[in-house]
Amino acid sequence: MTNLLKLVFIGFIFIVSVHGASVLAGNCSLADKSHAISCGLRAKEFGEKVKNLDDDNEDQMKEFRRSCDALKDCTRTLGHCGAMQDEDTKKGFDYMNSICTLIEFGATEFKSCDDKLDKTESKCVKDYNPFQIQQDLFEKSDITETCSNLFGKDNCFKKAVTDACGANEWEKLKQRYLSLNDRVKKCNFEGTGGVLAGDCSLADKHHAVSCGLRAKEFGAQVKNLDDDNEDQIKEFRKSCDALKDCTRTLGHCGAMQDEETKKGFAYMNSVCTLIEFGATEFKSCDEKLDKTESKCVKDYNPFQIQQDLFEKSDITETCSNLFGKDNCFKKAVTDVCGVNEWEKLKERYLSLNDRVKKCNFEGIV
Repeated sequence: MTNLLKLVFIGFIFIVSVHGASVLAGNCSLADKSHAISCGLRAKEFGEKVKNLDDDNEDQMKEFRRSCDALKDCTRTLGHCGAMQDEDTKKGFDYMNSICTLIEFGATEFKSCDDKLDKTESKCVKDYNPFQIQQDLFEKSDITETCSNLFGKDNCFKKAVTDACGANEWEKLKQRYLSLNDRVKKCNFEGTGGVLAGDCSLADKHHAVSCGLRAKEFGAQVKNLDDDNEDQIKEFRKSCDALKDCTRTLGHCGAMQDEETKKGFAYMNSVCTLIEFGATEFKSCDEKLDKTESKCVKDYNPFQIQQDLFEKSDITETCSNLFGKDNCFKKAVTDVCGVNEWEKLKERYLSLNDRVKKCNFEGIV
């Protein structure tokens, strides 16, 4: 067990058991007190569980996830109690929640890259211990050196991940680590070998982490969106506004100067515009089109077209099919909704982004 977890266990159990319900400040019941003792015992067991965990063993991972869920429940349900107001206790539970997040990330989203890194002979990879780094962040009062080594000595873990798995995996790991907890957010990454490049303030950098996480969630949001569900549309609009704010306020930052990043945000903003248009100005026509038996309408996928425009170097064919094969979507919209609706849709699509503007529509529209 780490020193921090020992402090959590000893301090937590002492406070709850010896002083009793009187120290459970706020509206804490006897049941809360019993739950608090249970949480202290879980904290005691946590270090051993982590030490002996085999993340390839599904039964062990299942049990570990249950422990993590229970620890999160401790902070959620007992936050009003005096025992949870103790600074060392709060640090301890934040630390354990951070370890849970790291292990879950390594066992799921980052597993493929993690397996590749295990096979390398890199000294940096062998020496890198994110759990010790997290412990140091929580235990040390001066975290300057710990912050500078967050991604290994001289930022070497960035190079190791990029070389073994590619830039996308590095970005995924970086965003996850930088958003782990409030202790990480106290770090100043100026001069740490390009972890977050550009002329950006510390606030900008943490906003950039938030933007990266929003971008990651965007695909699933679009996939599961029901544009007839007002609550979902409202939430989706909030996400779109936040993504637009990312490009507006962080354009001066190095991370946003990367061509692939700029393309990605331009694509997401285009999808936001298309969905908003379909849910408002074009909704009446869209509903009529849904009732047709037209093969063109059923096959037409404007989101895939936008993706192709941003991903392909030669967009000639994509441009020629912007409104369906042989421009069939123009005919479908005109036949069902009239010329005015077609003109409205055409103008919106042709002004979507710079990639569309590269198309030559001579003889197409």
